[in-house]
Amino acid sequence: MEKQPLTRQQAEDLREQFSHLVGQPLNTGVDDSLVIDCVAVVPYDDINRYIYLIDYRECRDVIEALGFYVGPLFDVVLISVMKSDRTQVFYKELRTYLQEQNLNRADQLESPEVSDNI
Repeated sequence: MEKQPLTRQQAEDLREQFSHLVGQPLNTGVDDSLVIDCVAVVPYDDINRYIYLIDYRECRDVIEALGFYVGPLFDVVLISVMKSDRTQVFYKELRTYLQEQNLNRADQLESPEVSDNI
């Protein structure tokens, strides 16, 4: 099943719904040293997501890091900052995390296609 972008409101709702994941390991059983620092709404496309992560690494503020983005397509990611090297930021899409955790909620993240005219 191909992942679909979310509207800002859908992404914000999911961010709030899964905020309890903060403090949990990002890669359970693989590297428990990476802990989820935040659940963040990010741009859907790879280029703007990269810009967001660079900005987040600098400011450590999810709202400020998203300030540059004016597009209508969003996603939700889990962000972890390496404790031993605060310049290294890791992320994982919420969908991927839920699938890895064998949670059946990953299919609930599929949304109808979002129109470019939002």
